[in-house]
Amino acid sequence: MISYWYVSSDFYETMTTSKNINGLDINYVETAGTGLPVFFIHGNSAGLRVFHRQLNGAFGKRFRCIAFDMPGCGNSDRSADYSALFLARMIRDFILSFGFDSYAVVAHSLGGHLFFETQPAPGAKGVFLFGVPLLGASASTESPFLDNPVIPLLFSPDLSDADKALLIENFCACGSADDKKMLLSLIDRSDPGLRGGIGRSLNEGKINDEIAEFRRYDSIKQMMHCAGERIINGASLEQFASFCAGGKILVIEGASHYPQLENPSAFENMLGDFLGKLN
Repeated sequence: MISYWYVSSDFYETMTTSKNINGLDINYVETAGTGLPVFFIHGNSAGLRVFHRQLNGAFGKRFRCIAFDMPGCGNSDRSADYSALFLARMIRDFILSFGFDSYAVVAHSLGGHLFFETQPAPGAKGVFLFGVPLLGASASTESPFLDNPVIPLLFSPDLSDADKALLIENFCACGSADDKKMLLSLIDRSDPGLRGGIGRSLNEGKINDEIAEFRRYDSIKQMMHCAGERIINGASLEQFASFCAGGKILVIEGASHYPQLENPSAFENMLGDFLGKLN
């Protein structure tokens, strides 16, 4: 499968291909950069297009970036199973299918949860998480989420136009009109069953101790938090600071939940610094 995608009034063209993982065609793109491969994992009801600035710009020429659409998102096949465990295994098996001895992972929001939802793929020299309030046996008394009425919409199969607009305004408050239009198109393209499946996993308690997996995973780790975040409680992340490079959580200004879109320059500088330490 080969597809082309376009974003905003500027011209972005990336040729994507697919890889069959456990019977599903997974759409992905690999940039011409060199060095340690870097896997980008997107969030709920999104797709690899949320990383278009990194994939199509100087960052993608510098680093060997591999971004993919989860099952039920973008141009990847839909699935009958959207449990957290199934999606986590699909991500792990996709990464392992490349046969790399070492690589890095950049995981956003739901993508970060899913990376640690099962025993992660071995070999990651570095893991960079942003927008990820890990769930599990917490050492913090702080709730991982802020009190925001949009949160249940993340797990609702049926979204009205007003619901979608509310989600996008809360998740990409500092983004451009084109960014928000792109996110809307990704929500519309995603399988509603994906949100329902994740919601069922949460309601049925079928969620791994992501915090424990994060702590014991043998890798250089880093977390980033958006200063304008409306969903995640930044105070709840402080329990992870000692496990992060430099002993601290990175904070990026001018962004709410999509820093790769809202403040791409600062995002790429912070991420580039982290990846530079791995090579």
